[in-house]
Amino acid sequence: MLIAAICTTALWALVLQAVKPERFLAGANDFAQLYAGATLIGTPGLYSVEANERVHRETLGGVMPSVYYSRLPFYAWMLRPLAGLPYRTAYWTFQAMSVACLVWFLWTFVRDRFDLAVFAFLYPPLVFTPFNGQDVSIVLALAAAGYLLMERERPFTAGLVWSLCAIKPHLVLLLPVVLIMHRKWRALAGGAAGGAVLIALCYLAQGGNWMAEYLALLGSSELHPNPQLMPNLQAVGAALPALPAGWAVAMASVLMTAVAAVAFRKSEHWAEAFALSLPASLLISVHAYAQDTLLLLLPLVLLSRLAAQPAMVRFAALMTMPLTPVLVLVGAPWSAVYPALLAAWVTAGALRGRNAKSGADPCTI
Repeated sequence: MLIAAICTTALWALVLQAVKPERFLAGANDFAQLYAGATLIGTPGLYSVEANERVHRETLGGVMPSVYYSRLPFYAWMLRPLAGLPYRTAYWTFQAMSVACLVWFLWTFVRDRFDLAVFAFLYPPLVFTPFNGQDVSIVLALAAAGYLLMERERPFTAGLVWSLCAIKPHLVLLLPVVLIMHRKWRALAGGAAGGAVLIALCYLAQGGNWMAEYLALLGSSELHPNPQLMPNLQAVGAALPALPAGWAVAMASVLMTAVAAVAFRKSEHWAEAFALSLPASLLISVHAYAQDTLLLLLPLVLLSRLAAQPAMVRFAALMTMPLTPVLVLVGAPWSAVYPALLAAWVTAGALRGRNAKSGADPCTI
């Protein structure tokens, strides 16, 4: 126990050093791009590097390279009220909303399970997310709320809620595949309806040229620095510089999407397929960092409560152990271990037999 306590203390010291508390207090983190988006929505500069840097100088006194608004216009429109506040006030208001989403998730899903609570409260992305000014906890809450609505037989509303996950769409990229394969047509219709409204908001807020400007920004290598620090297949490409990384990662993404589809098909319960879609989406995402692994708390909760096959629960537990997400921070070649584990998890889901008891008694980790 003493050795475990010493190791845990050392691990958290490393985590706190990595997240740079002084940047958190100053708001010099990823919130800068959200504030820039809220400020620039409706202007030609929403996806302009120069316009984003101008907002950085006005609010932070300097430029934050690569921290440019890279979300869809509807999200900047929703954040617009924050632009009417001084930067620090807007920052702490946003942090309060983000933390409230996280508290809701933890209260709803882990308060009655000591084993899940231990994993959740020792999980470093709980710190990464607010310290980096990120909004992954909002996506986590939306994904979890959609699940609860499905369980309460309100699939269309669940789809509407899930459509809001488009604030970070790459983290739920394979959710529509799950809904199609498990014939959740009303949920799919709700998602399509919500998505149509959000796309309409994009055009209303930013005009007809936003898509070309957005794709041009996404294609810029400046927006994706440090692929060796990503929890996805990009880290594998960075660890193997001798390979043609772009083609290799693209082919691996297609392969893992096919493997994930098999895993979804073999899931007895739709929610088990939903749980597996989150690590699979993270794996094939183009842009993600350590804080985005916060979303894996939801598969841990769902797979343990659904009494999924032990291998699935153990993979979820492995990926939410304190040390595992820290691998991403170490850089190449060690960061490539993380997506390798994700790939093993999804592949194990595709190779298993069906679990006749899925949805039965909760499984203790």
